Amino acid sequence: MTLPQNGYQSGTFMASFEELKGRLVFSRIKFSGAARVVDVRSPDLCVTEILHDTSSIDLQSSERVYDTSEQGRWLPWKSSPAHQYYPQNFVNGTTAKDTISWSDVTQVKATSSGATVLIHQRGVDSASSVDLGATDLAARVLYAMEFLRMNCDKAAGTGF
Repeated sequence: MTLPQNGYQSGTFMASFEELKGRLVFSRIKFSGAARVVDVRSPDLCVTEILHDTSSIDLQSSERVYDTSEQGRWLPWKSSPAHQYYPQNFVNGTTAKDTISWSDVTQVKATSSGATVLIHQRGVDSASSVDLGATDLAARVLYAMEFLRMNCDKAAGTGF
């Protein structure tokens, strides 16, 4: 109930973005902005689906062309919708879905500002982040996420 309309940055999106940047030779990409949480669903006790609107994310790309110069030149930046690069996470239009399996979450923590919560998942190179805008709200969300992480930890009962 507290997450909708807050800022969200998908760890899966960030990891995919960084991986794509590493593969580009004659192109470059960048982005600005952040998604907004639209809805949060729990199909299972230990699984959360975060639906987020990516329309405020501005993805830009530029290509290097070689015409008369050996160095080449970069073409001007052009904007593209996020789903052009990452269609697998989109459920419709500009709405993407991130699935968090709390048994795979290794750490949840607040950033130094205290208003953003980071979610680190096993197998995902970048943390997802929820920008709540206020430290007291972030502390409540952090407590709830830590509760889910601890109670969904398969090794909690035995230690391994």
